Amino acid sequence: MQHALWYLKKAANRYVEDGRILTVVAPHKPEKDVHNYVSLARYFWPDPSKPQGLPYMRIDGKVNPEINTAPDYKVFREMAKQVQYLSLAYFFFDDEKYAEKAIQRIRQWFIDPATRMNPHLHYASLIRGHDQGRAKGIIDFSPLPDVLDSIVLLQPSTSWKQGMSADLRHWFTQYLNWLTTSPNGKEESEAHNNHGTYYDVQRIALHVFLNETETAQKASKEAADKRIIRQLRADGEQFQETARPFSWFYSIYNLRGLFQISHMAHHVGVDLFSYTSPDQKSIRRALDYLLPAAIDESKWKFNNTGGFDGSKYLVRLLEEAYAVYQDQDYLNVRLSIADRYAPRYNISRLTSPWQYSRMDADNSTLRFNDNTSTATFSSPTWFLSSSLWIILTTFLFILFQLL
Repeated sequence: MQHALWYLKKAANRYVEDGRILTVVAPHKPEKDVHNYVSLARYFWPDPSKPQGLPYMRIDGKVNPEINTAPDYKVFREMAKQVQYLSLAYFFFDDEKYAEKAIQRIRQWFIDPATRMNPHLHYASLIRGHDQGRAKGIIDFSPLPDVLDSIVLLQPSTSWKQGMSADLRHWFTQYLNWLTTSPNGKEESEAHNNHGTYYDVQRIALHVFLNETETAQKASKEAADKRIIRQLRADGEQFQETARPFSWFYSIYNLRGLFQISHMAHHVGVDLFSYTSPDQKSIRRALDYLLPAAIDESKWKFNNTGGFDGSKYLVRLLEEAYAVYQDQDYLNVRLSIADRYAPRYNISRLTSPWQYSRMDADNSTLRFNDNTSTATFSSPTWFLSSSLWIILTTFLFILFQLL
């Protein structure tokens, strides 16, 4: 915990001094409206059989470095990361400078007329040679729930000015409407792999954030069929992900999204963690399917040109699974791979329920925080729960001040 807080404070201090404006608006954009988010399709290359190589052709698993010439993808992620770190620093250290900078970032991306993004992803994952983006580009916004959580944390700040909540509600309502009614959004909602999963991650998070509880419940129940039944085999294999050249990474990546959906579903009273289909498909089986190869990588039988670095994300999932299912096997596997893959400074410890910090306790019990924020929005996750947690963080805050 101390390492995580130390790293959080160091990073947040650096972000406070970052004078850049993080925005989609850039002078080099060829579009008529520079407020449009634009990114390039990751696995597309010039087609040697076509004039000037256009339109580009797909080579799965081979990333075209040309994607870096459209910076919106990286800038959005940088904005989301800075806002998350700064909001957590404001929460833990009670220092207004962190909130002020985070709120500045939020205003720049979502509100200020000169720099705001238009609330759609119509030009995301653009293939050179086409004039519109693809449905698959919607996954670019997979970090959106982190931004929504951060907004909830920041609202008590004195830097949160009157009218901001209404402006943000308007932006996210417009984006959600585009997500659920546009041709790209409708296509992505029917995807049977990680793209469909992270479509639901965004959709459910936005419904919860906007206090649309009944709609969030409906979307969560639909995820049982569209994400669990359609994406898994009975033994737990995520067959759409194992077919990819980066099969290990994508299997873990999709499972992370299923866990996110399940946490948010729990928040609105829908239990997907214990859901099992009539033919025995479940999220737990999908996790169990990965365990033998997590311990012995030679047991992974699929093409895997990307290697096993994705196991660093599996460490967190195993912690969550231990808290959810109370099964010691998940903790044992986590411990067996932690030395190789667990990040040394892991701020996810600061966004986890207290139980994740008590993994040695035989009688630890699972408790989710079902209380929505008293501010304008509610948090789409179940964040920073018990009174013991508050006592601990208060102690660490005092300790930091003394140091």
